[in-house]
Amino acid sequence: MHYDHKRGNAINLGDDEAIVVGSIINEGEGGPVEIFENGAWAIKKGLDFNVRGVRLIAKNANEIYSFGGFSDSNLNSVNRVYKYDRLADTWTDKGEMLDGSNIPNCGRVEYQGRDKVLCFGSEMSEAQVAMMAFDLEDETWTDLEKAAPTPPPYGSLVFALGPKLYRVRGARRANWWTRQDTLDVFDAVQNEWEPTVALPDVGLYGDYVPYDGVVMTFQVIVKK
Repeated sequence: MHYDHKRGNAINLGDDEAIVVGSIINEGEGGPVEIFENGAWAIKKGLDFNVRGVRLIAKNANEIYSFGGFSDSNLNSVNRVYKYDRLADTWTDKGEMLDGSNIPNCGRVEYQGRDKVLCFGSEMSEAQVAMMAFDLEDETWTDLEKAAPTPPPYGSLVFALGPKLYRVRGARRANWWTRQDTLDVFDAVQNEWEPTVALPDVGLYGDYVPYDGVVMTFQVIVKK
């Protein structure tokens, strides 16, 4: 890769392709986008401001949405949605998010017959925030406070498998956040949170990746 993407976010775009968005090169500068295609990394147009910690959702290989993020070391929220057009190499501002979380939990599922991105809570907050739905077809928000149950407080690493969203539970330890060995599961068909699922200890920076109907875990245990 051409840059050190600190607090960037990467997602898979299909066969041997990936995109990275939201890096910090110098404080106050927006980081570029890098796409892995044709066996190599290519630099693309980034957002015009400093942003990190975004949540990425790919509608398809050429339309990628960036949700939230924060703009500086004080975790000031970037409470907006941006759409990246890969073919035109351009970004479009799609407006404010309903929830002002700086690092929202977001996952894409079919919800009530529509292709939606459900966002809720924050990786950096224990506040119980009702789910908000972003419609990928008409690009509008719906507050699901009365339509869907409130998710458990705090979590990160949201991913989807079929009609369900999975989120690793988190907790505050000392002056930092860490991840627990508990998985919260939301069934978008039944519109309910299922009983939690126990997981192996992921350590402070462990990660989970859905692949071919299963979930693989990568563990990084940080020791002082």
